[in-house]
Amino acid sequence: NDVQPQDMLAIAHLVRPHGLRGEISADMLTPAILDTRELIEGRRLYLRPPGGEAREVVCEGGRPHQARWLLKLQGIDSI
Repeated sequence: NDVQPQDMLAIAHLVRPHGLRGEISADMLTPAILDTRELIEGRRLYLRPPGGEAREVVCEGGRPHQARWLLKLQGIDSI
């Protein structure tokens, strides 16, 4: 299945790497009434750079950190 941009819902903006173990700092765009951890953990997500092609990833986990979330994506284990 090809996922088209019009079929996607943006749930976060990735900001920058965090630490040395592959976590990514993200600004979540979801409303506070949703459980962010339930929304992302173990789910297939799509990364799409501005103007680029979407790429499927699996989110292994996430945790709140200051005003952002730190996401751990499968297969990304270093900065």
